[in-house]
Amino acid sequence: MTRRLFLYQGAGRSIREIARMAGMKPSTLHFRLCVKGMSVADAIAMPITPKHRLNPEGRQPRLYEFRGRMLDAKTIATMIGRHRDTVYRRVVGNRVLDIGETPDPFSGFQDAPSTALLITHDGETLPAAAWAKRMGISKETIYSRIAHGWHPVDAITTPPDPRYTMRTIRFRNRRIIRRIASTFRPMTGGHLPTFANPLGTGVGRHVHHLQSGETA
Repeated sequence: MTRRLFLYQGAGRSIREIARMAGMKPSTLHFRLCVKGMSVADAIAMPITPKHRLNPEGRQPRLYEFRGRMLDAKTIATMIGRHRDTVYRRVVGNRVLDIGETPDPFSGFQDAPSTALLITHDGETLPAAAWAKRMGISKETIYSRIAHGWHPVDAITTPPDPRYTMRTIRFRNRRIIRRIASTFRPMTGGHLPTFANPLGTGVGRHVHHLQSGETA
């Protein structure tokens, strides 16, 4: 594969060579030449702005419509005197439901969070728990997605990653096996009861023989 050459100082040179001579990163020069379509002279003359100066205010929070204004979740939580998670549970589309727009008061969200969040999809409005049952997704997954900025419809229609589902199943199975093993261990000396000897074949049997003076 032939490298692409650019005319610089009277000779055809690669991006890496030009970047080294100009004292800039090859990735920056490549972006300006190949992506933005700038000339070599303009790409080199353009000042390099540090990332922290491109957006000195940092990432702006997502805004929601609440009481006729566009506000972030933290501001809304301060106005209503509740935790920010409560605000996320009231999000419907790009709006945050006010007290009078929900079937339950704020205390109801703490007592029964599974029925507090109402989501409208395809003309049907159901609680998050009902959508979770219909879509085969846990309601905890729906709440977590919305808390991380997902649109409510995306939160209920996006299937879970099968890798995490299988990992959860394997973890649950290991926990069940450990519970069964811990139940039989005191009875069998560490082995499952697949033998007729009630003393087992493990530590429990040897302890019995030592106490009675018998040989194993």
